[in-house]
Amino acid sequence: MIIRRAVQADIVPAAALMARAYATHFHPIIGDAALGFDRAHFEARFARELAELTILDADGVRGVLLVKDGHIAMLFASETGLGHGAALLAYAEAHGARSLEVFAANQGARRFYERAGWQVTRDYEREFAGALHRFLRYEKPMTRQQHTSPHPEEARRAVSKDAPVRAGTSFETRSAIAPQDEGSRRSKETR
Repeated sequence: MIIRRAVQADIVPAAALMARAYATHFHPIIGDAALGFDRAHFEARFARELAELTILDADGVRGVLLVKDGHIAMLFASETGLGHGAALLAYAEAHGARSLEVFAANQGARRFYERAGWQVTRDYEREFAGALHRFLRYEKPMTRQQHTSPHPEEARRAVSKDAPVRAGTSFETRSAIAPQDEGSRRSKETR
């Protein structure tokens, strides 16, 4: 398993992964509107946001992560029980992610983030894909160590933002699936 910055060739398989996710995982939450989030939708989105797109590569694209300005806009791992979701989340946190949004009805994602120490900071309704939905905003509290600057030796050992992360590192710590996506054709891009 490698977590790395996406390249042009990753757009099609990442879009196919997310289209399947919407058709299966999000259809129970948002109904037939989920079918509008098809491969073409995600191909166009990933082409626009390629610089912020990260993928989990395990003999093919098995996970997608999109972080914008410290906010996890999308995190999805295709398989459970392999630590892929936890690896993507740890990678996002290590690179400054401090907030995210989930559908309140997405119980699996809520459990996943709460086990990882994320806390609900807001409960609200807003329009998504043509209907009103309830959302939760989560934030990750900063640890005491994050409030202080690292020792110079620790800074040199820190993982580079563009360095691949391999299985067995601290980025693979918990088995889970974390389906989520931030985006709507008809509203501000947010989950």
